[in-house]
Amino acid sequence: MKKIYSSLILLSFLSFSIAQTTLNYPKDIELDDYCITKKTNSPSIANNLKSKAVIWSEDFSGGFPAGWTIQDASGICPWVWSNDGSWGYYNSNNNGASAGTSINSSSTANGFLICDPDSANNATYGQPSGSTYQYLDTYFTTSAIDLTGYPSVVLQFEQYFRYNNNVDMNVMVSNNNISWTTYTVQGNSLNNTYSGNPDTVKINISAVAGNQATVYIKIGWDARVYFWQIDDIKISEAETNDLSITNHYFGSLDLPYYQIPDEQVTAIDFSANVLNNGAVDQPNTTLTIDVNNGTFSGTSSSVNLAVGNSDSLACSTQYTPSSSLGTRTLTWTVASDSIDDLISDNTTSESIEITDYIYARDKDLITGSWGNSGEAYEIGNYFDINANQDLTYIDFIPSSNSNIGAVVYGVVYSINQGNFVWEGNTDDYILTSNDVNNNNTISLPLFSPLPLTAGVGYLVCAGSYGDGGATNDFRVATSGTSDPQTSYKYDGTDLTWYYLTSTPMVRMNFDPSGGINDNTDLNIQLGQNNPNPFNDHTYIKFELMDNTTARIEISDIT
Repeated sequence: MKKIYSSLILLSFLSFSIAQTTLNYPKDIELDDYCITKKTNSPSIANNLKSKAVIWSEDFSGGFPAGWTIQDASGICPWVWSNDGSWGYYNSNNNGASAGTSINSSSTANGFLICDPDSANNATYGQPSGSTYQYLDTYFTTSAIDLTGYPSVVLQFEQYFRYNNNVDMNVMVSNNNISWTTYTVQGNSLNNTYSGNPDTVKINISAVAGNQATVYIKIGWDARVYFWQIDDIKISEAETNDLSITNHYFGSLDLPYYQIPDEQVTAIDFSANVLNNGAVDQPNTTLTIDVNNGTFSGTSSSVNLAVGNSDSLACSTQYTPSSSLGTRTLTWTVASDSIDDLISDNTTSESIEITDYIYARDKDLITGSWGNSGEAYEIGNYFDINANQDLTYIDFIPSSNSNIGAVVYGVVYSINQGNFVWEGNTDDYILTSNDVNNNNTISLPLFSPLPLTAGVGYLVCAGSYGDGGATNDFRVATSGTSDPQTSYKYDGTDLTWYYLTSTPMVRMNFDPSGGINDNTDLNIQLGQNNPNPFNDHTYIKFELMDNTTARIEISDIT
């Protein structure tokens, strides 16, 4: 047997190689000691087009309606009428494309209302490029609407928006134009996220507006949104019995996983927000959960849901999938003692997959992307580990607007007392045209299989060194949404970690064929440097099968 010669090299540098590990948070971001919690944002009040007789409506075919008023405390962002989607920041597509996107409403061609407080390309009606964000107080208010003789009424409109954080998007209703009742359309949760196009809002306003001779509707927000388009506002008679699922949740330790390796399977919880949009109270309202048509069935405790009220219902039993590979269809259904008049929004569903090796929090359907304007950054997701297992690959999907030739890598951190602590990384990889044009899944092996410990959380990231802002460099695709403090981005320009609320398509891969342990052709083993990241020095261990001279080259990737 040949003797193995081992050596250790000490390297000294003035800068670190991947990213700092200490978390420095801006003042408006709170991490709550990494407590991973369920969403608590106000529900998006949505989504049923059927209703009884329309009492009042406005489709903006005549421009901005006479008698309506605009409140614009900032003086830079009025609501305006448009019919071509060519106004505001949303149209600029991050200062790139010239074509705008109009709301795909029932009467788009007649025009709609739009407000855009972060218009990088419009210094008159928005936030000038390069300036700090403006916090706004901007609303439009209808003229008086007569609802005499209609005790149970529902407000409905179609919308399309791009959302920032630290904002409430509100509908306010009054019967005297003095005191107002607020209904939150979108609460402070999602960041840099688009709504559906269109997304339909439906709110029971009977408590304030029912049988009132003078009703006023005010719509707007008190902080910042990228843009908001609204069309086809109407008030209709409420259905007698109308329960709606407005938000639904599932997850293990409060996090939803859409692909789960068989060795990481654990119990899943279910809940939903349920809204009574009908004209009468709904006794014994209950949520039922079904998996694969009867493989599992669970129910919540029942509640008496009053008109216009919303409640969160949780399944009283957990579901633990079997380790058999394949898709599981999860179905949420809400019902009461009454027969619902509109059943289309009483049920919703999701699909998860039990896999050999892939652990993913994204929905596997690209809905957006994240980058850092060509500067260095890392981006990824937090994962709970339920059983000891060796991680071998980091998988991620580049967005189609990444730059061919961008240099990317993967890295794993554990979390210790408020710090992200480096655990391992991959070699560098150069994106090809095939990767970028086809949104290929990039699987990068770690230098050595990394043992992950049950009960510990890990952050898995894709990263890029950047090209100094010359191009988009590397942008990672996103799919679905993340609770705050569960997906992160490290900005290499200000050396700060931020949390995201859109989910990067960055995944764990436990394929046992992965991991770079040695190069058998050259009879050498090259270890990972430690510590990494580092400030002034790091160590690299290597082993040779023969006692001979060795040379190590270290290159600046830029």
